[in-house]
Amino acid sequence: MLETDFFDKLLDDWADGLLYPESQIAVFNRIRDLPYAIMPDQTDPLRGPLNLLKEGRGDCTSKHFLLGILFERLGISVKYMSVPFLWDQQEFRYPDNLRELAESLPVSYHLACRALIGERWVLVDATWDIPLAAAGFPVNKEWDGLSDTLLGVVPTLVIPPEEEESVSEIVHESADERPELHRKVRRQYTPEDFARRKEFDEEFGLWLDEIRRGNRREE
Repeated sequence: MLETDFFDKLLDDWADGLLYPESQIAVFNRIRDLPYAIMPDQTDPLRGPLNLLKEGRGDCTSKHFLLGILFERLGISVKYMSVPFLWDQQEFRYPDNLRELAESLPVSYHLACRALIGERWVLVDATWDIPLAAAGFPVNKEWDGLSDTLLGVVPTLVIPPEEEESVSEIVHESADERPELHRKVRRQYTPEDFARRKEFDEEFGLWLDEIRRGNRREE
């Protein structure tokens, strides 16, 4: 099946018969509810969403590439926004070992969307799945389909690679612009940065699964 047919069928499954704004709410909820996980194979604008759906979990990049694909099929124009942030400046209730690892990490770039709803570019962030709210993650539990959501991270001000001025948000007119930023950022990483990030990613994933198991036990 061609990717175009696949995404059309997916939209039919998730939002068939729903009208505006319930259609975009349904799409948002399905993507938000996919468990967040840092996945290195999901950075491509097309293969990323396909891998996200195949694996049943993914990160902010693949989630928002998928959201953009489906929103555009609903007739909603989308831009992408890369937001610089530091893992140790987030308000998550980290365990001590992760807090220590986070303090050693360089700047990362979160991805979210801006969707043209009505006459306004609305912030739409489907990053964190609902169980993570128990550990202080800014989960968007109920979106009305019209208003700004919470941003998934606390941003920081940085000078991006090969730029001259500091920013707190980089707007991409299309999804294809995001991978180049990803490559530029990673070219600045040292071997030590890569090693620390790998350790953090693994421990972070284990912690998120612990949070979800704890929520299931309480239900």
